[in-house]
Amino acid sequence: MLVRQTFLDRNTEITADLKIERIAEDDVVPAPLDPAQLALNLQKTAGFVQGTAKLFADWSESFLDKPNQLPPADQAYCQKIGGDPNIFYYHSYYDLAADEALVVDVPRIPECDNWNLQVDNYWMESLDYRYLKIHVNKHTAKYNDDGSVQIVISETNPGHPNWLATAGHRQGTLAFRWIGASDIVHPECRVVKTASLTS
Repeated sequence: MLVRQTFLDRNTEITADLKIERIAEDDVVPAPLDPAQLALNLQKTAGFVQGTAKLFADWSESFLDKPNQLPPADQAYCQKIGGDPNIFYYHSYYDLAADEALVVDVPRIPECDNWNLQVDNYWMESLDYRYLKIHVNKHTAKYNDDGSVQIVISETNPGHPNWLATAGHRQGTLAFRWIGASDIVHPECRVVKTASLTS
């Protein structure tokens, strides 16, 4: 079972308090474990772990031919593996030197329930948002006067209001999402020297 909670501002919103409880009658004695069934269940569990790791490894590998870009993802594939039908997805791979930054410009923000950009590791796992700013969204972003948004991804903070940290990862993946958007505006990406953003 997978439960997702969406936050606009993680610093002020309250996380869900979820509990799972097995309800059984006290006088029902469970049947003894069947060795053959237990062996089969363990094989299925191992297969699930291996299959999940391969899924994300293969998915990340498919991004390698377009580094430092944010092309639209295959939306049908995203839906097939459990994506939200209200979300338009972008997935990508970043590869930056220590002195480089990826600048993501979103020329216009359409009407939408939310949007966000998240920096992940190679396995498409979120970097540690508890201690680092690794994501930005509709609520937390600083907008330009014309309504556009610029986001900077780099190892060191160039003093940009929408800076996202790579947490020491020179390579990793990115996820950009439009959630319930009236229309789709594609983000534009370019690699620059981080020093050029502070001068």
